[in-house]
Amino acid sequence: MAILRLENPRKAYSWGSTHSLQELLGETPDGTPLAEVWMGAHPSSSSRTEDGHALAELSEAGRIGYLLKLLSADRGLSIQAHPSIEQAVAGYEDEERRGVPLDAPNRVYRDRNHKPELIVALEPFWAMSGFRTLSQSCDALGSLHLLHDTKVDSLSELLSAVLALPRERVAEVAGSEPIAAAPVPSKRPEGPIDDTLRLAWVGELYRQFGPDPGVFAPLFLNLIYLEPGEGLYQPSGVLHAYLRGTGVEVMANSDNVLRAGLTDKHVEPDALQRVVAFTDEPPALVTPRVVKPSDPGARAEPRDPGAQLEPSDSGPQLESLCPARAPSCLQVYDTPAAEFRLYHLDLSGEECEVLSPGLPLIALCISGDVVVDEVELGGMPYTGAIDDRRRSPTGAGIRSGGTGAVHAPPATGSLTVSRGASALITSDVRSFRVRGGGRLFVAAPGRSSL
Repeated sequence: MAILRLENPRKAYSWGSTHSLQELLGETPDGTPLAEVWMGAHPSSSSRTEDGHALAELSEAGRIGYLLKLLSADRGLSIQAHPSIEQAVAGYEDEERRGVPLDAPNRVYRDRNHKPELIVALEPFWAMSGFRTLSQSCDALGSLHLLHDTKVDSLSELLSAVLALPRERVAEVAGSEPIAAAPVPSKRPEGPIDDTLRLAWVGELYRQFGPDPGVFAPLFLNLIYLEPGEGLYQPSGVLHAYLRGTGVEVMANSDNVLRAGLTDKHVEPDALQRVVAFTDEPPALVTPRVVKPSDPGARAEPRDPGAQLEPSDSGPQLESLCPARAPSCLQVYDTPAAEFRLYHLDLSGEECEVLSPGLPLIALCISGDVVVDEVELGGMPYTGAIDDRRRSPTGAGIRSGGTGAVHAPPATGSLTVSRGASALITSDVRSFRVRGGGRLFVAAPGRSSL
């Protein structure tokens, strides 16, 4: 059977919610924080199949270059950035030469990979991502009489100056009225995010972290509110932090994190300065794009294995054979990341067949119950062609009817995935059918799998 239920490792970090993930998983909250659930073949925390096999040990593992997560935060995460691949390789090899143990608290580079990531909100979600303009940042900090005697000519200098603030000065400013007492709204603010709301987050972070200079980050980083279904992409070098909320996250498999503040973990300012992108580009907000149902009678040209891959080509994709009455059941969150693609399936009682490009997928159910049926194609390699003469396991042709609907063969394997559960759809599944009244997120490899 090529659709396998997964058992996933959990992370009880102190910033985790004490109820959100527990409720999604169908468990009774007991007051213990649960921050993350990991789904993938990460070497340090691999998912396992029901029979106890770690994904990291399976033949599929080499093609699962992504990590899918459930994440829920009651408190802010550290302000951080991730290196590019080139920076990661150089940093890793440097620390190896210097003999810094991989598990040492002061180890910065734990692998040779970058860590682009995408978060999609499941509930109202607050985050910070990327710098505001230098003038906006200086004005906001200047309103609190911070850095007034410090010459700041660049975002790099601004970050260094803020992180060097004495803790006594941080406490004096962030702990004062009305900053310390200002509430943070739980729903989308009316109108644009303004400095009043930014100051409210300064007060909230001060209550959480005390006199850490990072509490002033909402004044110089973009403050972002996501509604459920909205996404935020973090490429290499972007300084960011998740502040509050629950979401589905997908990222490249890496543990390389350089921290700037709001943490008691190791901070290495010089390494951070080399990695951070000191630009004021707008945050990379991502809205899902509907994957239009494919015409089962149409032909698509197969990919030429020797063809040059264009930067805009995100690689093999899932294709939808959803019925005409549910044309938007399959959506994709487009990002530049080479390691992953994230899809969303909203069935609403409908049935949908999805063509897979022969890559390992991880499906996560976030509501209802979804039945995933394997549709066997006789081991024929999927080339990207959609053909009304697809073959059944016996080799018999399967033709579309007069209405254009695809008459799929009977399922050869079936698994019900309930809310909070996940499954691996192995690469030998060329087509699968989903049915029921639930919602799925499906993580897939991107173009790096070619």
